[in-house]
Amino acid sequence: MSQGSAPGRQAVIEAPEASGNGRPRASSTPPPRFLARTFGSFEIVDRQTHSLVAIRSRKATALIAYLAVSPGQSITRDRATGLLWGDRGEEQARASLRQALTELRATTLGLAGALRVDRREIALVPGLVETELEELAGLATEGGLAQLTAAVDRADGRPLADLDGIDNDFNSWLLVERERKIGQLRTLLLDQVQSVQADEVAYGRPIIASLQRIDPADEVAARAGLELDSLAGDLAGLHRRYRALERTLKDEYDTVPSPQTQDVFRRLTAMRPVAATVAGPLTVAPTTFHPSPRQSGIEPPVVLVLPIELVGGDSEDMLLAQVCASEIETALGGVADLRVLSVPEPSIERLEAAQSSSISSYSLKGSMRPTGKSLHLTWRLVRLSDGMVAWSRKSSLGRFGLGEAMDDVVAQAAGAVMPVVERDLTHRIATGEQGAETAYSLYLRGRTISLSSSSLDHSREAAALFEQAVARDPNLVNAHLSLARLYNTDFHERIAGHDPMPLRKRAFDLYSHAARISPTSALARAGMGWCYMRRADLRQANAKFEEALELCPNHADCLNELGVAYTHMGDLDHAGDLLRRAFELNPFPPDEYFSDMGVLQLFLGDHDGAEGQFEVSRHEALHYRAFRLANRALMGSWPGMEQAADEVRAGFRGIWQGMLPMTDRNIYESVLLYSPIHHQAGRDLFRDGLIAAGLEIG
Repeated sequence: MSQGSAPGRQAVIEAPEASGNGRPRASSTPPPRFLARTFGSFEIVDRQTHSLVAIRSRKATALIAYLAVSPGQSITRDRATGLLWGDRGEEQARASLRQALTELRATTLGLAGALRVDRREIALVPGLVETELEELAGLATEGGLAQLTAAVDRADGRPLADLDGIDNDFNSWLLVERERKIGQLRTLLLDQVQSVQADEVAYGRPIIASLQRIDPADEVAARAGLELDSLAGDLAGLHRRYRALERTLKDEYDTVPSPQTQDVFRRLTAMRPVAATVAGPLTVAPTTFHPSPRQSGIEPPVVLVLPIELVGGDSEDMLLAQVCASEIETALGGVADLRVLSVPEPSIERLEAAQSSSISSYSLKGSMRPTGKSLHLTWRLVRLSDGMVAWSRKSSLGRFGLGEAMDDVVAQAAGAVMPVVERDLTHRIATGEQGAETAYSLYLRGRTISLSSSSLDHSREAAALFEQAVARDPNLVNAHLSLARLYNTDFHERIAGHDPMPLRKRAFDLYSHAARISPTSALARAGMGWCYMRRADLRQANAKFEEALELCPNHADCLNELGVAYTHMGDLDHAGDLLRRAFELNPFPPDEYFSDMGVLQLFLGDHDGAEGQFEVSRHEALHYRAFRLANRALMGSWPGMEQAADEVRAGFRGIWQGMLPMTDRNIYESVLLYSPIHHQAGRDLFRDGLIAAGLEIG
């Protein structure tokens, strides 16, 4: 989550009624020593030691929780015994209370003098403990949305989630208190997002997401989210939010969004272009005039997700079809190369609008035909410009284990869309269908050159065009990603023997910026992970790879990229799962998929299997050729091995830029620089294979 400043905001609010002691601290007052975390599991944090206060028993924990969140932060002894030990006799309850107080005095909390106990009352010393709500109110007053968003992300979850079942009276209090806490948080956060400006959208939307996780049926929060989606220009996100609300209200309450929410949705979606871009916290206003999407005809591809047609069936099957279509929208929504639009009621005007505002427009439609214990599904991806069926698929699934089977069907359909569009788009831009000279057209020209690049000059020409596109439109995510990939791969492995640090730094900056302007971009997170992996920061790398996988689990190219990363990190089982999944989802797997699987099988010791993958691929990238040479040598010598080794040497010599003549050792080091192998067994296997092939590694 972004934590930069949000310029220009003057946010001053009153704390919600009865949030702890009900008063946000003044900016000049140091924060209380203890923070009571009440959302999720209850915890007391000692801010001085940055540690959790250990409270062993649940009853003692419940007592402190009650004190922390109650007005006045006090309770009488009689109330405490009735609240926590109502099922016991009076003497036994009092003895249990004394035992709990003894435990609390033995904790860090007790030693700090925060607990005041007398013959009648138990209380927290004023000014020593504050709740998350008080902290949030203070942050909203002092720091604005940036700090508030980061804190809200930490304060997510059902209030006092671990304190159920303490006692009947406590459970009754807890039921009311949870609703009160949710209401206070909701009031605080909604107040803050009401006046969000365009440069603050990236902070406001995560706040709404937190509210909707707590209560997915909250229509006030949903309407605020729709307004923010519109302000961000994220039309696809706007549709996804509304459809998710529709589904929740139908599933939970068998109702539909209120007329007020429907009116907001219609107002925000009326007369808007199909293509939209997502704003971010580092938005930079372009200095050059850009034609509108309808003028330029050069916006990214758009996919219209149409309702699934139900052939026969009942109301339960109809609901299943609606859920399936919604899940596909969500699955496609994280793909930065596409604009996704839900079209519940397709019309000629809407289809024409999609064609006029995009370089390539498609409709994805499914049909579902129930037959007894099975469901038969058919998918068709149709290019709108000429009605050509770009991809189709049929599948059947039984009703037993339907949830898991449906997830797989959704993944197959969503995963196939991007490779099909990619293949079609590559053909169209190669034949000159580009349009006006906009940032996106510069990106497309660079992309065409990059895909067909056969020399360093070509790669540099593509990089120059991407740089122009980035300068012209700092929010064009695809240009950032393509340029970062060129720099992070040494212009597609066109140079060796150079200092890679300037290129690596530029790549990381581009990936980071792409992640900020498009928080749902899995490829941006994956690219950042690769940058960390090349720095040998495997903890950060793995965190970014996990984020990428969560953001877009059905993007075949991203899955392949993650599989390669885990191959180099030594998690070979996980790598195999990801690489195989990429094959399953991509109807047109490129050569590099086979080569990457070959490298994995090399590390697994399956040299015959690896050679089979390399043979199918015939990819000419130098690092693949080196891996294949090592693998074949580990299988034993063959008549052409010496010539193959010389060809690898010649390939690297052709791109060598070092001050000294290239050696065989440099080949090994260059491959590791490009494909960092972070497990010793893999490094040893690759090294032994090159030595067996005749290279003098040393």
